[in-house]
Amino acid sequence: STIQRNVVSVDVTSMHHTFINGRYCPQDFKVQTCETVQLAALSIINTDIDYVLNHYEKPFLVAIHAVINFTNVRLRKGSCFEEWGIALEAMSKFSKNINAGKDIGTDPKEAMQDNYNRSRGWHDVYDDALFAFGKLYEGNDVSLHLTELELWTFSRVYEWDEMTVLFGEMTRNWKLPPDYVTLQSNKLYEQKNAAKIITKNYRKGEPYSGDLKFIPDGIANELRNGTLEPEFFEQWYISTVKGMFNGIFGTQAQDVYKPEYKCDEGNLIVDTDTITTEENFEEKTPRSTRVFYNYGMRIVGGSRMHMVIGLELIYKNFGNRVRVLGGDTDSMKMSCDEDVSDEEIERALEPIAIASTKAINKCMQRLRNEFPGLTSGLGGIGGFEIENKGRHYPLHLECWNKTRVSFDGKNTHITAAGLPRPIGFYTIETLMDDLIAAGYSPESVLQECVGYNVFVSYDISHTLSHHKPDAQDLYIGEVTDYEGNTANVCAHQSTALYEAGRWLGETLKVANRFTVSYLESKYGRIVDTTCRYLRRTRYVKEDGTIFLGKGEVLKDTIDGPTIIMTCKGDDRNERISKAY
Repeated sequence: STIQRNVVSVDVTSMHHTFINGRYCPQDFKVQTCETVQLAALSIINTDIDYVLNHYEKPFLVAIHAVINFTNVRLRKGSCFEEWGIALEAMSKFSKNINAGKDIGTDPKEAMQDNYNRSRGWHDVYDDALFAFGKLYEGNDVSLHLTELELWTFSRVYEWDEMTVLFGEMTRNWKLPPDYVTLQSNKLYEQKNAAKIITKNYRKGEPYSGDLKFIPDGIANELRNGTLEPEFFEQWYISTVKGMFNGIFGTQAQDVYKPEYKCDEGNLIVDTDTITTEENFEEKTPRSTRVFYNYGMRIVGGSRMHMVIGLELIYKNFGNRVRVLGGDTDSMKMSCDEDVSDEEIERALEPIAIASTKAINKCMQRLRNEFPGLTSGLGGIGGFEIENKGRHYPLHLECWNKTRVSFDGKNTHITAAGLPRPIGFYTIETLMDDLIAAGYSPESVLQECVGYNVFVSYDISHTLSHHKPDAQDLYIGEVTDYEGNTANVCAHQSTALYEAGRWLGETLKVANRFTVSYLESKYGRIVDTTCRYLRRTRYVKEDGTIFLGKGEVLKDTIDGPTIIMTCKGDDRNERISKAY
């Protein structure tokens, strides 16, 4: 919630695919005594970071699934995590609320099974904990379900007084990732790279002579003839190729224990008889499945470990000359002293790129020998790449969880979950750029337009809400049609999409409220939570049509919402305004 300067953005190239292709999978787990799993857990925690990087394909000799209790958990003293205030464990993993599963997604099967699991105690629990930014910062008594990757990562971020294994299973048996998954990843990686090059270099009417090995025959022939529409190819690349490549992980991490649906009086409802329980767990566990469940767990666990190691490497090389501000699954934003060069940052993060490449080469060696025409070198996967090399952001603002905005000296760039920014439309970035062009300081624009309790109108957010009625829901009442005819109607309701604005950082949400309180108690920082509204003025032309004019930022005052920022209107806007 403060403006940061000279900010570098780094991304990991194809994060999940680093572990789809470069990590052995444990198998044949057996339940062991708590004492045995405790010894295994201690050996994992005591594994040195250099050993992990040197054996990245199999960083530990033993794999575990365990429930572990920790007392007096806090950020590790002297670590970058304590220095930068960065925590790891997601607040959403913890719950004593049986109905908490309703918040995890729109799939009723997920909610139903999750509610049952929580009611049976199959969830992470805490006593007297402190949360901020959607993460655990302190906990008096914390019990977690962890794999070996998650346990090691947890031990790098936090310290505690006591650790006790409550239940666990373990194995020393490992296998290579499934061939059908890694070969998909290889092929689609090459297809993605080839499509990226074609998008930049192909011109309609000019035969394309580049590499088309991984492009489907029909599209490849049109490219060779120069007859393919560039817009079609770009959409195919974005929606199909990137979608299939990024979707590989999802197909390997499916929940095979979700209940089934059944039809009841025209409605699809969850069949409660198929919910996974302690009694039917063994029966529902597939003996042979193409979806390797713990494989998916370790892809995500590997990604979190990857980021934690990246943060430690930055801190080890720069201390506080570089300060990591935030990030997400595969990226981080860093505020740098002026004397820090891009080359220094790349050198600092090089060990993790080397480790990733070595691990992929070990895991892929057999496939490359047996299927040379279907495999890829996967060059650069797993390494950190500076997104804005030589173009550091002069200004950057980390806001509420999963939202951040940068200013590159000319334009703003926002990351906000669930806030579309379609090309060619007036978006929140357009509004901020217009306000800066109108003379407002970039610092004030960033602070007022993005933060806590900001409402973005539909004209700027372009978001839709939906109405999903049950099969028996009726509408009874008067309806006037588009010709002005009114009639009494009794009809079944229909599914509908309608325009809706979007709230950012509502402090009505518990996670955001905790963050605001933490910033005040930890740093003495009073964050602006006054409601603000981003909108475009609407003018009615003489023919009755609506014209959208300049953008505005309003703020709640005693007298109601008051305009505090507005873009300069042109003559056309003024004329229409007067006519209205």
